[in-house]
Amino acid sequence: MLLDDDLVLHLEDGSQVVRSREHLTGPDGWLPDAPVVVLTFVGDRCRVSGQQEVPAVDQRTADRLAEVHELLRDQPVPVDVVELVMEARARYPRLLSEPHAPLAQLLAAGGLRVVDDRVLADDEPDPDPYDPFAHIEDHLRDDHGLDDDEVADVRLVHDAVRTTLERLSDALRERLDPAGGEVPTPEQLFSSLLTEPAPDAAEPVGDDEVATTSQDGDNRWLAGLPAAVGRLLSDEELALVLLEDVVAGHALRAMALGEMVAVLEPRLGPRHARANAAWLRARTLELAADDHAGAEPLLRRALELDPDHLEATLALAGYLDDRGRAGAALTQLQRVEGPGLEDTRELLARYARPGPAAAGRNDPCPCGSGRKYKVCCQRSNGWPLKDRLDWVWHKVARFITSTVGQDVLVDTAGLAGAAPTVPAAMDDVVIVNLALFEGELLVDLCDLRGALLPADELELLRTWSDTRASVQEVVEVARGRGLTLLDLTTGERTEVADVSLSRSVSVGDALLVWLIPTPAGTVPSAGVVQIPDHRREDLLELLDEAPDVEELAAWYASLSAAPGLANTDGDLLELTTRIYRVGDPDAAWAALAEHLEEDGPGLLAFTHRDGHRWLMGSITRDGDELTVQVNSAARAAWFDDLITREVPDAELVDEERHPAAELVGRSAAGTSGPLDEDAGGFDLDALDPAARSELEAQLDEMMRDHEDAWVDTALPALQGATPREAAADPTRRDALLRLLDDFERHAAAWDSPGRPMDADRLRRLLGL
Repeated sequence: MLLDDDLVLHLEDGSQVVRSREHLTGPDGWLPDAPVVVLTFVGDRCRVSGQQEVPAVDQRTADRLAEVHELLRDQPVPVDVVELVMEARARYPRLLSEPHAPLAQLLAAGGLRVVDDRVLADDEPDPDPYDPFAHIEDHLRDDHGLDDDEVADVRLVHDAVRTTLERLSDALRERLDPAGGEVPTPEQLFSSLLTEPAPDAAEPVGDDEVATTSQDGDNRWLAGLPAAVGRLLSDEELALVLLEDVVAGHALRAMALGEMVAVLEPRLGPRHARANAAWLRARTLELAADDHAGAEPLLRRALELDPDHLEATLALAGYLDDRGRAGAALTQLQRVEGPGLEDTRELLARYARPGPAAAGRNDPCPCGSGRKYKVCCQRSNGWPLKDRLDWVWHKVARFITSTVGQDVLVDTAGLAGAAPTVPAAMDDVVIVNLALFEGELLVDLCDLRGALLPADELELLRTWSDTRASVQEVVEVARGRGLTLLDLTTGERTEVADVSLSRSVSVGDALLVWLIPTPAGTVPSAGVVQIPDHRREDLLELLDEAPDVEELAAWYASLSAAPGLANTDGDLLELTTRIYRVGDPDAAWAALAEHLEEDGPGLLAFTHRDGHRWLMGSITRDGDELTVQVNSAARAAWFDDLITREVPDAELVDEERHPAAELVGRSAAGTSGPLDEDAGGFDLDALDPAARSELEAQLDEMMRDHEDAWVDTALPALQGATPREAAADPTRRDALLRLLDDFERHAAAWDSPGRPMDADRLRRLLGL
């Protein structure tokens, strides 16, 4: 809730409060007449009360804020107040649930302070003034190998683009004023910057002056801009830096940089510099306005000025490729080398030759349309759409790996818990399909490149863009020919002529698939993924709710995630400590002892199952505080019900929760290296052999206990039967065997601490 803007909150009397990022606005009289106002938020409800005195600083709360800050301070981005509070509340759910001293006082008591919206420890120096260029300066030196002079030139262009956009924003704000004038174009704004008073052209402009004057609004530093742009455009790799690191995919920056280059282009001398300028303007037109009609002539101009310009060659070949002009695109690509170009040339060479529907211009078209060849398949060189499907997929793949596509693909990979890199994402058929369909990359392709595509290809891609994920069961297989799929949501049957798929699946398999229509029949997009038997129902339920890309990616991430450790009740392990304050500790202890077993200084609760006695949790006391320790949220709730019933005046004053995976797990983001124990994780390789052996033995014992309980646990995957019951039931036995096979497949890919569930041991326990 802290991150939402313009949220409507409901007061207890039915009126509403609107909460923006900075303010709360409510009806007249909604705030009490008290020195201190207390606001309690629960979901979209707000309870308002008042009290007479500001609460004193609670040192335990201050220490916990400091503790969480210590865990966050080494991350690459600064910690702000919102992040600190949210992280602290996630770790300590009761934190700040009651009125406290002002947050600034709590932070100060914990040795923290706020500077420019950042939370810093007292031993941390104040941050340098904000420099919007600083975050890319190291990247330019380390990854691009730029020297100090080249970095200074890129900084100058970066600051000029930023200043142009700031001036445009100011002009737009003035335009909203009835007395305001016309809004200037970016080109007019940039031209005016260049004509403002400037120092002597021979006067050097150093980095320090660039940094200070650009932030103070004095534009004398722009006198050196034409020369800086000229130097950067004299080298194709430096021109590419402007596109990748100054524009960085932002449409407004692309617009400003494009106008800047257009104004300065007449001042450029060398042909290769003007070629780079034409290419850069073409790319900024694409990014700023999807203006392919304006970009293509600029690409041709770039090649007229410099026939060996690699980026312009590749871009123009892409235009010709999309238009269906295979021969012309091939001619462009024959002159250059690069990764993947050989495969592209091979594909284009195939379609550059006359296709099976080739004929004389005025002959009837062999495709059977009834039209003359010259107005039908001649435009595709005699290749009907059903024979161009490989080419269509090539265009889709090229768009996926474009700047626009890569952003969506990498974001999708992150949502799915995979490595957020293009090569890794391209190897995963689910991530590719999620990006194309739920992530709407196909919609973007049609919108951004549709004007270039042949009409029949565009129509096909628009049809594909409506496809969504489905669960299909294999009901018939003709090895080497195809298969029949049954949609488990709609009941619709589909014949799929996929030879390779027919050799890799069996009747009864459930597949996650995106089925797309083609002139050659219905086919799976990019591939399929087999769904474990015990995960069918939850995926079907999810698909019934029309999930977005985030929800479906999260389900897919859970498919490959290690199963959570559970206690003997089948609940996920979550080490939970709750502290209750009571008025009469002795009376409270006596009341609870009536229901629990005394064991030295503590009270213990047990549960019984299948002849075994299992510890549920414990209670200890210290003064007027009772401390409950359990290993799951469900058991914490059981103790809470008991205490609420037997000790009505008990007040929950603190709670701390740690999922078991946090104590022994590795980073869910796929990073490597040791984990900080204080951050809630252990790198097993960093432990000494004795400690590692002990921890692994504990994990093995926990898993054995889980397996012992699992065979007698009712499972949704077995229609509510236990594995032991399913083993004795012929109607459920096959489902149980498939479930055990799933465990075996999962074990082969296990890379987490401890061990996975042992399918062989489970079979022995079940008499299988």
